[in-house]
Amino acid sequence: MTTIRKVKVAAYSGSVENNVAGLTEIREKMADCVEEVKYVQLPYNISDMQKMKLDKNYYMLLCHSINNRRFSITNVTDALYDGFLMKSKKRLGRRKIGVIAHDFDPAQLSSDKLNSRMDSFKTIQERTFRKSILQLIGGQLSQTPVEINNDQWEELGKYLRNELKNPKPRKPGRCML
Repeated sequence: MTTIRKVKVAAYSGSVENNVAGLTEIREKMADCVEEVKYVQLPYNISDMQKMKLDKNYYMLLCHSINNRRFSITNVTDALYDGFLMKSKKRLGRRKIGVIAHDFDPAQLSSDKLNSRMDSFKTIQERTFRKSILQLIGGQLSQTPVEINNDQWEELGKYLRNELKNPKPRKPGRCML
């Protein structure tokens, strides 16, 4: 019988802790592979993010509320996390970085709308996909149950078990021969 090494998860957020408090559900739902879930406050100032110490013992879930400075993770005007994700990838490795954009209205999370929004996210903010192995779009994370669908829970489980086979997206305009 193979035993799964349990991982520690750090939920990084620029929002107050209550805004991602529902992520404690990860530990309950994935007790076979998750030892701990903790909250890490991101500073409001982007340059202060660059000074943060990152603990290699934790898998990072970068949680970005669209209510807190729009849907601006990377590659867009006023992007918040370009430098932070670059630093995180160098320190932790892409396999230990996940990004959850949340606080979308439940009406925007139907299967067809979610697929369209994810395609747009991948195209417009492709750097997010090159710097992280997991990318999710969801609703509220403030209480349980958190508003992510069953497929997303499955993806999250694969991420925490280090089973994702998510290739890096190509940079726009590059020809692959």
